[in-house]
Amino acid sequence: MEWHYIAPGKPMQNGYVESFNVRMRDELLNTGEISQFPTTGHTPSHASVAIRSQGKTAVITGDPAHSPNKFADPEICIKFDFDREMALETREKLINDHADKNVVIFGSHFSTPSAGRIVRDNDTWRFVPLD
Repeated sequence: MEWHYIAPGKPMQNGYVESFNVRMRDELLNTGEISQFPTTGHTPSHASVAIRSQGKTAVITGDPAHSPNKFADPEICIKFDFDREMALETREKLINDHADKNVVIFGSHFSTPSAGRIVRDNDTWRFVPLD
């Protein structure tokens, strides 16, 4: 999908995204333990994945945060953001919904260590890798 989004002169093919989302909803998300939620901004139609099992929650972020630094300063945007304002709103919502809640965050684009938690650090947030 991203190739169609970034390729010069080629429109993004939403049909692929829509059919994938229908398959996710109908075939993969029927356990109640796996869900997706919209995290658009950097990439149109992007979704992150939440996994809940045995009273614990993990989130696979994908595109809202390409670096743990974006939790400390969510206003950091990159020039490749499709919608810069939406990317910022999405990142702030991701932080507010999951910080200080014992949710394991898997930063899809982070270098190692890429799994941790978002915790308050005075007047900002910080990504703390798992032990």
